[in-house]
Amino acid sequence: MMASGTREAGGRSYAPRYNVPADRIVSIEHPCIVQNFDNGFKSLGGEAQLEQVLRNKVDESNAKPTPRSGKQECVVGVSLRPHDPLAKKIASTGVATQNVLIKVALPKWTGRKRKRGSDGPFVECSSVSCHSRSLEAPQLLRRMRDNASSYSIEPVGMITDTHRFRSQPDFQMLSDNLPMMQRLKASLAHASYASLKDLQIDLSPGPLKSTEYPLPPSLTPAPVPYRYDYRQAPYVVYKFNEDGVAISQNASKTLFKGQSHSIAADALEVPQEPPSNRGPALRISEEKLSQCIEQLKQLLEKRPLVSSRLVTNTLKDVSASLLREIYCTVGYMFSNGPWRDLLIKYGVDPRTDPKYRFYQALLFQMDSKVAPKQAKEDATSDTRRKTSPNSHIFDGTVYMEGGKVWQLCDITDPLLYRLLHENPPRAVCDPYASGWIQTDVMAKVRVIMKDKLNYLASGQVPPEQDYLDFLQGLQDKETTDAPFDGARYNDHVRKLNSNLAVMIGNLNRTRQAKESGRNHRPKTQAQASEDGGNGGAEDSEEDDGIGEDDELEFEEANMYDAPREEG
Repeated sequence: MMASGTREAGGRSYAPRYNVPADRIVSIEHPCIVQNFDNGFKSLGGEAQLEQVLRNKVDESNAKPTPRSGKQECVVGVSLRPHDPLAKKIASTGVATQNVLIKVALPKWTGRKRKRGSDGPFVECSSVSCHSRSLEAPQLLRRMRDNASSYSIEPVGMITDTHRFRSQPDFQMLSDNLPMMQRLKASLAHASYASLKDLQIDLSPGPLKSTEYPLPPSLTPAPVPYRYDYRQAPYVVYKFNEDGVAISQNASKTLFKGQSHSIAADALEVPQEPPSNRGPALRISEEKLSQCIEQLKQLLEKRPLVSSRLVTNTLKDVSASLLREIYCTVGYMFSNGPWRDLLIKYGVDPRTDPKYRFYQALLFQMDSKVAPKQAKEDATSDTRRKTSPNSHIFDGTVYMEGGKVWQLCDITDPLLYRLLHENPPRAVCDPYASGWIQTDVMAKVRVIMKDKLNYLASGQVPPEQDYLDFLQGLQDKETTDAPFDGARYNDHVRKLNSNLAVMIGNLNRTRQAKESGRNHRPKTQAQASEDGGNGGAEDSEEDDGIGEDDELEFEEANMYDAPREEG
């Protein structure tokens, strides 16, 4: 049976059409659950207070009223203590709406029930489970489906104004026990001149004899409540003492010690297993922790030395901050030297075999003036890892923002690749500066790669011919044993040559200072020129030195003194 008003045409049935009366209806969304209509109506101020809401429309009173306009702001006030005339009220916010109030009539429940879908007799129910006034939308729809042929719908009117309460109630001092407020209530309770005449207030000058005055009328400056989203502090753990009482303990120091098991570049031995005092990964579940550790172990089996960016690109579902908490579980790190900030598998010492030379790291501090936007961006964000899965690879044509650490095995640029693979390794490892790479080769790679990064960061194409001319000039110098002929080349090639002189000097001084156990200060470009460095162009920049942040001092931007990689 179709509802009344259903139309049929051409074998098709259309939804019923109803006429909505022109009566104007104002909706007030009471913030409380109203179980007693009289109390709910009284909390809104009664008929006298609601009269202005019924007379004025929201869209006509949105403008702030002025003394000349004479319009009253269309606001409803609700009191959470309707029996207290001095209680503060919560002001409503009026919104113009176009809703329809619908009256749904359902058959009255007889109090009998039987199992749905069965033909058994109806059984009397001793108690009513739900009153019709407290029906919610799912329950109403359920009853309409059960009585599809016996319910009726009737539009009542258009809801043009809706008043909602979104502000939080203000604090208020209960003043019922103050004698002053008791006299004030007694005088104002009866709207008569005689009762107001009996109210006496001491207005004499001098010190007040009575301090029974209420607090300021408004105490909360923010009408809208904040979303605090309280949660447990990640570095606070709870343990039970000997008496079985739960006590809190700050595990931040223990956790910090366990985040990265770092050793010096000249340590006699490398760690064979995780430290015993490492802290737990407090912000990750046990299941997720075991899964991450297993994935890290598999990665280190394929590649015993990995950078943080390679780890974050491989384990994309885990944040970089959580990965750093479990690094000490699978490997250790060097605090300085050519393998600085790399995650190394326990038991693997890259200083013992030249085959580990291609796992060495190059640390660069990019100039913020060259790429200010890229320097400020977070390289550990999920978006960057999704869009740049190969951000740990340098091909000489694409600039990856946020990259400070590059491994030699991840450099695929043809020119740099040839320099690294055509030259033999050192006979003895240099754990402080160049590792297994020859000092002059390492200096050439660092100077050319830093220059290419600057070009790519500024949106320009690196001049490959200048690099070839630079290397050819160095080769001619070694063959003829003559000084570098800067007059044959342009300013850029001469700048590369002067940067190379500074780089070689810094690498040598870093190694000598570490071996002698003293700090050093790398020479500036002017000092290098005075000592016989070729080139000496005024615009040449001081390049890299090597060492820990608290051990070396540099006058200009120093690539090996770059901040620790963030992923």
